[in-house]
Amino acid sequence: MAETTKEPKKKKSKLKLIIIIVVILAVLFLAGFIYLRVANTTVGEIIESFQKEEQLTMNLDEFVVNLKSPANTRNYLKVKISIMYTDSSKTEMLMNSTSKIRDIILDNLREKEYEDVTTNEGIAKLKKEIADELNNSFGETIIKEVYITDIIVQ
Repeated sequence: MAETTKEPKKKKSKLKLIIIIVVILAVLFLAGFIYLRVANTTVGEIIESFQKEEQLTMNLDEFVVNLKSPANTRNYLKVKISIMYTDSSKTEMLMNSTSKIRDIILDNLREKEYEDVTTNEGIAKLKKEIADELNNSFGETIIKEVYITDIIVQ
């Protein structure tokens, strides 16, 4: 008799598991549907957002500059920067513009003070400024992101 009572319990537990899975799937489907309606997005837009762009990086040589500082102090910045772009057709143009890119970055770095390069907010602002200045110099948005791969401030 013990065997006969175990079999219905197994069937009941399997049935409960199936019901729980169906309910979870229904809730997820409903939540996704509501989100799409509220956000006014289409399935095509969602699929497009998951398709990744090609990400290419160009590593620049090390930069060493004097930071702006009061007359009695001297602060130095040593930094390695890489730039990320997504259009592979721009690779040759960027390689041929290395001197221009370095000049723009050096000009930007020389204008910074110690406090500008020692805080997270300052670094984020610096990266955005460099990307904006480079894109302005090219007349189009080529640089998507600026990465600081090494930094020393003294």
